[in-house]
Amino acid sequence: MEKYDDKLAGNLLDNKWSLESFADVNHWDQQARYIIEEIEVFLADSQSRLDELFRKKAEIESGIQSKPFFARPFMIGAGLKKTIRLIDELQIEMVRVTELSEQLKGWKEATPDDQKEANEIITELKLGKKQIDINKKELQIQIKQVEAATRQKIQKIEKRILFTSPKLKRLQITQAENRKDKSTTPLEDALLLLESQELEVDKMILWYEKIKYS
Repeated sequence: MEKYDDKLAGNLLDNKWSLESFADVNHWDQQARYIIEEIEVFLADSQSRLDELFRKKAEIESGIQSKPFFARPFMIGAGLKKTIRLIDELQIEMVRVTELSEQLKGWKEATPDDQKEANEIITELKLGKKQIDINKKELQIQIKQVEAATRQKIQKIEKRILFTSPKLKRLQITQAENRKDKSTTPLEDALLLLESQELEVDKMILWYEKIKYS
């Protein structure tokens, strides 16, 4: 079974941010295309091997089923266990390699072929960043609204005079703060995700501009 160059594939993905010119991009694309083709051959060979292993597993299991019931537990030996292990290992490797191929295809598609394409992508990224910024502001407003409502509720609790002991006030304040945290936590998580996306967009814009102005 032909093996693709795993080290080269990993290096290509690691070095994508170091591309600084269209010549670099062209060379990277050629190497990526070569690895993708190698992976496709590897996956086809692996599928044939997997089909063979499943046939072997079925034959072993069929042989076991043909024996008397009381004898079957003693026939599940190393051959069946090894075949199952090989199937599991090969399936895991095929999933990993497929994901690697998809990453290479994605980045190959993302690399700009010329200045015109780079400009188009930069414009699209900047529009996306504006939308992220709008979404961030909406979340920030929602968080502030929840916090303001909680402050007002706590102020009302603190001003109560009748039928409210200090301990009960403290309990009600704690409950209000807990409800606030429960409401704002998913909003803050979403805000953090948007900030992470914004950072990635900034990296992409810088990357395209670096290539464009080379």
